[in-house]
Amino acid sequence: MDVPAPSKPVLALVAAGLVVATITTLVLVVSKDDAPEPSKPALENDPEPPRATAAPHKPIWQAAPTPSDPLPTTAPMDAQSAAAEVTEMLVLSRRIEGSDPQRARMLLLRVLALDPDNETALARASNKVFIDEKHASVRQLVERCLKVNPSNTSCHALNAQLPDQAGMEAAVKGAQECTDRTPDDPDCIYTLLDHAFQTEKKDGAALIALRLHQVAPESPLTKYALGRSKAVDGAYAEAKALFDAACKLGNQQACFRASLLRQDGF
Repeated sequence: MDVPAPSKPVLALVAAGLVVATITTLVLVVSKDDAPEPSKPALENDPEPPRATAAPHKPIWQAAPTPSDPLPTTAPMDAQSAAAEVTEMLVLSRRIEGSDPQRARMLLLRVLALDPDNETALARASNKVFIDEKHASVRQLVERCLKVNPSNTSCHALNAQLPDQAGMEAAVKGAQECTDRTPDDPDCIYTLLDHAFQTEKKDGAALIALRLHQVAPESPLTKYALGRSKAVDGAYAEAKALFDAACKLGNQQACFRASLLRQDGF
């Protein structure tokens, strides 16, 4: 028996059905691949993922160390490069002495790290730590300066300003006895203040300076003492004005310190 061939409309419907089934299957497969994986419940003991932390910011210029502190180390370089860097730092430190005195001090220390016998750096650093009342450090720097050049006039002048340590104990004892008898004696009060500075007792020296101001506000010793206190705090311009005032009243030590600050641009 002959089976009649399907008509064209029937074939078209069958083909359309196959196409729809194929498209549906593809959509399901794609949807399954794109679907996000179900999240897993967090366990109590699961470690927390590490968090990224920013590197700490380091300032380019930190507080300048005193010459008694370890000098900064530098990477090895050839002699010509080291000499060029030393010259550049000396020029820069001179240029910024008035505007950035702490950075100027640090540059001099870096010069001495590269060239420990640099006469210019030794002389200028000696003057600066003298103004800053770092007496142990200034003695070491002056000795090194005069060892490099025994004729250095700047270091000789500074050496003459350094107190005689041998007689310090007797002077302090006499000043204490003096203030017991006459508490308002400016000279005796200043001797105690000077001893506080020499032993680098900044706060004690500041208190004695205030006491001296109460006793003799217009005395050249008072203005000189207050100038030293200002210099220790880094207020060099104010210190210079007080040194100038004391110098005009005849205090030669104040004249010397005023000249050092004048060289630094104050």
